[in-house]
Amino acid sequence: MGHGPCKSAWSPDSNLVAVCGDNKIIRIMDRQGKLVLEFPSNQTPAIDALAWDKDNDSLAILTQTAVISIWSMGQRKFQDVELASTKDTACFISWSRTHPVLVVGTEKGSLLFFNRKQARKI
Repeated sequence: MGHGPCKSAWSPDSNLVAVCGDNKIIRIMDRQGKLVLEFPSNQTPAIDALAWDKDNDSLAILTQTAVISIWSMGQRKFQDVELASTKDTACFISWSRTHPVLVVGTEKGSLLFFNRKQARKI
């Protein structure tokens, strides 16, 4: 995990946990601690938070930038969601419990809603 604080997020069904440390390597493990997947973050700043969607398929990755990365477990690739202003910084992420929608809060008080199924901002 590297040195420093560790970030983690349990999947909604509690079968997977995503963890990362200062080395920016994201590890996904099952309930028994067995490594399921390991991949590097595509962002250079430190990771501030991780959040799973309701289907356990997408992992949102928050860094203090104007870009949120979403890792797709099924496609095994990243999708980046950019904030409206590159001068703003994301500080909060959360998935809807009932829809494939990610909400991103910014330091300037803006909210961005992103529909994962439609791959667009709403």
